[in-house]
Amino acid sequence: MSLPPRVNGRIHGSLRLAVEAVEWRVVRPPLSTQVRVKFWGEKGYGALLRPANCSRGPALASTVFYSVRCSRRSMLEYLNDAETVTLDIVDEVSHDVVAHATVPLAGLSPSAPRESTESIREGPVGMYSADGHKVGEVHIAIDVHFKASPQRTSMDDTEVASDAGASLQVRSRAPARPRAPPRAPTRPAPSQPHPASARRPGPDAPRPAAPARARGEPFHPPPPGAR
Repeated sequence: MSLPPRVNGRIHGSLRLAVEAVEWRVVRPPLSTQVRVKFWGEKGYGALLRPANCSRGPALASTVFYSVRCSRRSMLEYLNDAETVTLDIVDEVSHDVVAHATVPLAGLSPSAPRESTESIREGPVGMYSADGHKVGEVHIAIDVHFKASPQRTSMDDTEVASDAGASLQVRSRAPARPRAPPRAPTRPAPSQPHPASARRPGPDAPRPAAPARARGEPFHPPPPGAR
C-alpha cells in the first residue's frame, strides 16, 4: 500500500496510522467491530484494523503502513488536497458501518529536515453515527517518516536489469550468414535393365526348335510332364 494512491515511483518514506483503542459512549455498543481506513483517491475496500478492545476475540493488526512514493512537497500537497481521512467503524456481524470518524491531515511542515519523523495527529477523535450523534471516540496516531534519500524499489531493479540484458543480447548477436545460391536440379540417369532380365525371354518369345532326329534313330517319346 502506498501514498499518494496509484503513484509509481521511488520510496521517499512511510506513513504510519495506528488505531490504539475504540471507546463507545452508548448503552449497547456492538460486540465486535473493525476499523476501516481509506485515504482520498484509494481504490478498493481499504485497510481493516482491529485493536484489542474492539471485539471479544483475539486482536488483529492495529497499525497500517503506507509507502510514500513522492517528495515531501508533493506529499504535503496531497495531504492538503485530501484534507481528511475517514475511519469507518464496521460491525463484524452485519458488516454495516455503525459509526465514522473524520481525522484532519494538516500539520506536515514543508521546512522540516530531509530525514525526519513528523506527527500529523495523535489522540482521541470523535465517532459519530449516521444521524450525526456522537457515539464514542477512537484513539489514533498518524505520523510520517521521510528518508534522507529515496530508496530504489525492486521494480526499478527489475527494469534496469531487463534493459541491460536486452542491450547485451543485441550487442552479442552474430551477423546472419549469407545464404548460398540454389543449386541447379540434376537430371536423373536413365534406368538400365538388369542383366538377368535382359537374358530372360519373355512369355511370348518363340521356343527354340528341338534338335533334328537322325535318320534310322528310333523315336523315344518324352517322359510324362516334360515339355
